[in-house]
Amino acid sequence: MINKHGIYLLILILLAATVYKNRYYLFVKLDPQKYEDKYATSQYVLGDASNYWISDSDLYVYAGYAYWLGEDPTTINFEHPPVAKYLYGAFFHILGNPYWGSVFIYLLVLILINLITKELLFSSTYRALTILLTGTLSLLQVHNIFSYIRFGRSC
Repeated sequence: MINKHGIYLLILILLAATVYKNRYYLFVKLDPQKYEDKYATSQYVLGDASNYWISDSDLYVYAGYAYWLGEDPTTINFEHPPVAKYLYGAFFHILGNPYWGSVFIYLLVLILINLITKELLFSSTYRALTILLTGTLSLLQVHNIFSYIRFGRSC
């Protein structure tokens, strides 16, 4: 039988393992000017004349950072809702790295799974197993190192 503290310890271990696994992405201060330059020369601005194609992840990072600084959300990547981009922009502005936003969402997912299983499962062992299996899903692990809107919207 696992008690309440054991469940929270499991969540912290999963979170620490994720941070450690992605340390090369998370503990680097990124340059917002680089993302602005990428966007300015990308297919979104120059169309087919562009020699450079910006990735979705880089586009969301730049859009979130620009939104955080007051840019109108209808001018940059308006195809997706801006909530997750605002989150990435906030982490980019505050910590210098937007990928912490994905770690934050990952933590929220684990806490949400804990709350849902607390209501549905009466055994704390099954709750811990559910959190462990969800926390180690490769889908969450892969999306945790990139700022994908799909990860932010799936929560």
